[in-house]
Amino acid sequence: MGDRIYYDGGWLSQQGFMDLGPTFPSNATLSIDLTTSWFPDNASISAVEHPNQPTMEVQTIVTDQKSKCFYVWGGYSAYGIPIPDPREFWRFCASGGWQQVELDLPSRIEFRRIPNLFFSASASTHDTGFIFGGEASVSALLPGDKKNFEGFLSFNFTSQTWTSHDRPQDKPQYSSDGTLWGAKAIFVPNYGENGLIFFLGGSRGRGTGNVLYLDFNTVHFMDPVTKAWYKQSTTALNDNFPGPRHQHCIAGVAGENNTYEIYVFGGANDASDFLPDSVHVLSLPSFTWSLVTKVDPEFVRENPNCAVVGNSQFLIWGGRTDGDSATRYGVQDPFKQGLGILDLNTLRWKDEYNPDGAPYSPNHNVVLARTSPPELSDEVRELFGSAVEPSSSDESPGAQPEDQNDSESSSTPVAAIAGGVVGGVALIAITAGVYWFMSRRRRKVQAPVVQTSPNETVSKPPYEQVSPLDSAKPVEMSELHELPRPVELGNGREGPKDVHEMDGSHARRP
Repeated sequence: MGDRIYYDGGWLSQQGFMDLGPTFPSNATLSIDLTTSWFPDNASISAVEHPNQPTMEVQTIVTDQKSKCFYVWGGYSAYGIPIPDPREFWRFCASGGWQQVELDLPSRIEFRRIPNLFFSASASTHDTGFIFGGEASVSALLPGDKKNFEGFLSFNFTSQTWTSHDRPQDKPQYSSDGTLWGAKAIFVPNYGENGLIFFLGGSRGRGTGNVLYLDFNTVHFMDPVTKAWYKQSTTALNDNFPGPRHQHCIAGVAGENNTYEIYVFGGANDASDFLPDSVHVLSLPSFTWSLVTKVDPEFVRENPNCAVVGNSQFLIWGGRTDGDSATRYGVQDPFKQGLGILDLNTLRWKDEYNPDGAPYSPNHNVVLARTSPPELSDEVRELFGSAVEPSSSDESPGAQPEDQNDSESSSTPVAAIAGGVVGGVALIAITAGVYWFMSRRRRKVQAPVVQTSPNETVSKPPYEQVSPLDSAKPVEMSELHELPRPVELGNGREGPKDVHEMDGSHARRP
């Protein structure tokens, strides 16, 4: 929001175990200034303590870009701390900090009727925040309620009203049963009369014993005003589709000639023990996937948060790798302060954020991967209009790699990092010399085919292991505080400041 990127939520882990256990929930909202340059190890992270609202895990954030406020909703209580009854609704504004939202009676009744959900997907349009799917806490279920929410919710920022779209005719089309868990959604304003909300990844049927991951071979999207649903098959250069996953992160950026790219990083897959070790990108309107870069095993993680800032820099904040329950929180995060930066123009990892980064110009390899869209339905073709027509300028080479061999050797950040984030939590030091750690779980880099439904089968491409990074000195912490949950980001210094959220939640792993 404005000239800062915000991070709210998640869990903190540090050297040594604490009284309550290896982690504890955050209780402050973090932010970093995007108008000045910084290195991950010395970025000044400010913190605003939470007032008296309960600390929640895996809650959802939606953002009103006009008022520069974000709203938090849902999740479940950390360490079983009682949730206020009736439930409370909070927002954070860049100009005024935290405030409890007082809803009018009709909306208050609707708000209390909605089950408390977590692991939902969310997206924010110009005037409305949307929450899709998710899992309801058993303690919050009323007689007749289902554990997996089969509809979606909307909150109008102007009228401050909640609406539950849970009628049979409202059933989302991204899965056969209308459920969704651990997926990500993003609002793309560039196409259609009202923009479109795209859904990527996640699973359906969570907790039923019949979990099916949603693949990336087909993309589902919705008009946020008409609530009409669409889908489109995708192609992938060299069959490099992203593997099925949950709790990944996505971030989008507009290019020239009516193009738009959505970058995907991280996540996990319980069904196949698959830990993604690469960054992928979906190019629109060609609906083409391409493999952007490999990621060193030390840097792969589930539940990271990401956004495009400084015009063309892909910022990763937080997340966690996995290990067994005894050691998962005792491994240092190689990302200093949990911050990683990928230059989207050169596809090279950086060790410095530049507020005046070059305008986004997709890398040469990304441009070459774009193809003519697969056969489009009349409805989809009408949505994208002239954007799907060939453009001679779209054949431009884009940013050229500096050196192919050098590019391959720099698939991981230039410097290793001590200190980090647990469960997507950006951590702030409490005393000098306190480190933040993340857990790691060695998983198979190659994953088998995961059978889902006829439209949900994905073969995961084999990935090469890259050499690990050299360790760097421990991070000196610039500030201190504990923290709360998800995040939100301003997108650098360009144009109107869009707000992105970083979700500090993470899936509980066995």
